Amino acid sequence: MKNRLITLHPAWLPREFTRILVVLGVGTALLQLVLFATSFRYGWGWMPWNMFLAWLPLVFACGVLWSAHRKWRVLTWICWPLWLLFYPNAPYLFTSLLHLNSVNFIDGRNQQWIFLFTTNPAAWFSLLLMIAGVGMGVLFGFVSLAMLQRQVARRLGPIWGWLLVVVTSLLSGWAIWMGRGALRLNSWYLFTQPLHTLGEIFSTMDENALQLSLIFAAMCLGGYVLVWALLPKDKECV
Repeated sequence: MKNRLITLHPAWLPREFTRILVVLGVGTALLQLVLFATSFRYGWGWMPWNMFLAWLPLVFACGVLWSAHRKWRVLTWICWPLWLLFYPNAPYLFTSLLHLNSVNFIDGRNQQWIFLFTTNPAAWFSLLLMIAGVGMGVLFGFVSLAMLQRQVARRLGPIWGWLLVVVTSLLSGWAIWMGRGALRLNSWYLFTQPLHTLGEIFSTMDENALQLSLIFAAMCLGGYVLVWALLPKDKECV
């Protein structure tokens, strides 16, 4: 018997992504339950909000595909910039692994100077919780990019699809620098205080900011390529 989840997929959603989205959705729901149950004890109460922001690109990518299928051009062109605006929140989660610095994994050394790792279950649970949250959050963004890359490749050709990937990675690297660096800017600041935000961005852009932006961009591009290599391929777009 064919999998009903696959055979009943929406017409606007590529068949190969149906199972991926179902698995991501179920995994995220379970993780959120764990996070809300343990956030006050383990200190990861900020993770649900960050995962929500990482989930938004997938919503807007689906909006692009759905509106394009329905030929609602206005909605399509609304969803595209919203997707690009919120996409960096997904790879931004890579940098959240820095919070593991607050967890003590080393109990000391023995006489041979070999590090002794902690046997505290809370420390290892924090590690698994963080990796699961970051992994799923980043996948939200990468899957959304893969969906739109396929959409562009089908309409304009594979080169344009990969151009979307490269440009998005460069802009995301710049956005991650703005969010993780000294500015600590958020995506919604462009709506709430656009002039001040743009002024802050251009006044602090220097050589160091450029180097960090390129490093983050390489992280985004490299991570996406690794995930893309494992995703189902559309023979028309390869």
